[in-house]
Amino acid sequence: GPTAVLDIAGAKNVNLLKIRPNVGLVANDWTGISFATGDTGALPNRSAQIRGYVVGSTDDVELAFLTSDSAAPTEKMRIDKSGNVGIGTTAPGENLDISENTASGGVLRLSNAQTAMGAGEFAGKIEFYKADTSTGGAGVVGGINMRAYDAGGAFAMDFKTGSVSSPVT
Repeated sequence: GPTAVLDIAGAKNVNLLKIRPNVGLVANDWTGISFATGDTGALPNRSAQIRGYVVGSTDDVELAFLTSDSAAPTEKMRIDKSGNVGIGTTAPGENLDISENTASGGVLRLSNAQTAMGAGEFAGKIEFYKADTSTGGAGVVGGINMRAYDAGGAFAMDFKTGSVSSPVT
């Protein structure tokens, strides 16, 4: 039976819910879902939203994610029509585009949740992978590693290039 106020059951591999306006959309129009904490009182705008924005022609749609504090929701992340993901930008220029309008700029954090790291253990890694199997086979062709140098808290950054089996540090 139903497990929520709205419980939709149906066949697999089909859209079970469609949200659309009753009029056609043009560039910059949107339709979406709002997750509101309330519609009245001192903070009526508090909500998180997912919006489908029409861009360019009416066939191009991008997905935006908005959050808010006491103000109206603002966009925090977008997936554009090419599949690029933008965090802090409404126009991502690459597969992942992180933008921040502060002196520190955009930050990508890789975390190791261990409470104690020993020498040689990694705090984070970035690997560069190639899918081309015609020359040398697919695999990791380089990387950047941040590793514990010793148990005393010193770290070293390694830049690796070359083949997967014999990287050059």
